[in-house]
Order: sequence, then structure tokens, then C-alpha cells
Amino acid sequence: MIDMSRGKIRFAALIFAIFVLFINICAFAKVDIPNHTDRFFINDYANVIDSETEDYIFEKGKAYNANGGPQVVVLTMESIDGNDLEDFSIETARKWGIGDKDADNGVLILLVMDSRDIRIEVGYGLEGVLNDGKCGRFIRNATDSLSAGDYSEGIKQIYDSVIGELEEPTPDEEDDDRMVEIMTYVVFFIVLAIVVFITNIKGRGGRGGRGGYHSGGGYYGGGFSGGSSSGGGGFSGGGGSFGGGGASGKF
Repeated sequence: MIDMSRGKIRFAALIFAIFVLFINICAFAKVDIPNHTDRFFINDYANVIDSETEDYIFEKGKAYNANGGPQVVVLTMESIDGNDLEDFSIETARKWGIGDKDADNGVLILLVMDSRDIRIEVGYGLEGVLNDGKCGRFIRNATDSLSAGDYSEGIKQIYDSVIGELEEPTPDEEDDDRMVEIMTYVVFFIVLAIVVFITNIKGRGGRGGRGGYHSGGGYYGGGFSGGSSSGGGGFSGGGGSFGGGGASGKF
């Protein structure tokens, strides 16, 4: 009886797992990822960006990529049909292969009109430069323009901010605070080591006590390094990978 009950429980658990998997597959199947346009760097499916700004983004993105910079792509959508913003953004970036497949250095800027969402999706290789904090700041700085209905100016601000950061990375406030904390620990352990060293020297002058050696453990952080390379040539992606780096906001 016990074995049969356990078997029924396992069978029920298996059926439930299959059901959950089926629901997730159906939900994922609803995501209708559009194809990118021939101009690749600018894909205004919501028709909210004026032609002058479209030309500006296309020429700037094309030139930046041709000179060895990462691919930075804009997509506007009227709706994503209730799909999760981040999932839609990641799947679009992956399908389009934004960025170089070896450097994973693509960026997708996504604007969704009906939900008033905006997201900056960052490839694996750029997460150290375009971290969540910086991407969030770029979005906040453009919120006034986007909220006022000036979508061309808002997207242009974000686009310029992203490429500007990639060209000349600015110090991150969190990194500065972390460095101060690290240096505090380093100084503490140096002082501790000096005190222990002096104490041991004085101890040797007493009853012949045996001096010992004790070292404090230090902490250090590695820096960020990396290069960028152009995508796969022409107006298409190079096969970059994405894993959820970036930030989202409302306007």
C-alpha cells in the first residue's frame, strides 16, 4: 500500500510538472518577435520617431559599428501583447543576434507604447561597463522628453548616452564606494600586522618567549578589461548573447 501511494504521488508530480512545462511553452510561443528592418540600427515599428532622428540613429550606429564599436539597436513597438518586457527584449536581442558572437557586446533599446515601458538590454560582454545603475540613469534622464510625447528626443538622448558611455566609461558611484570600503579593510589589516609585528619583537626581549608570525588577510578586487569588435558585417547582427543585463523604466 505504501509503495503504491508513493508511486501515485510521483506520477501525479510528474503530470503536474509536464502541465507546468506545457503552460510555459504555450506562453513563450505567444511571443511574436519581429524581424529587424534593413536599417537594423533603427526599427520604428510604432512609428513614433521622426525621419530626421531615424537617419541620425542609423548613421551613428552604422559608423560606430564600422569603426569597431558594439552594435546599439533601437526598437519601438506599439504593443508586445502582454508579454514580459524583459523576456521580449532578451528574445528579440538573441533572435537578431545583436553584437559580436565572441564579444557579446550588443545593446537593444526597446520602447513599448501601450504599456509605456522602456528597457535597455545589455549583452554579457558589456555588463561591466553598462551596469544596471547607469542604464537606469540614462532612462531617467530621458523620462521628461518621453512623458511629454517627444519620443524622438527621448530615444536620441538614450542612444547618445549609451554610445557616449561605451566610448568613455564614467566612474561608477557604487564602484567608488566599494573601493573606499576595500581600502578601509586594507589599512586595517596593515595596522594590525604592524601591531602584531611590534608585539612579537617586544616579546623576544622578555623571558625568551618564542615569537610567532601572524598575517592579516587582505582583500582586493579585479578591474574590468575588454575590447570591442564589429558585428557580422552589413546591417545585421553578429550573434551576440544576452542574459538580462540592463534596466527598465516607465514614461
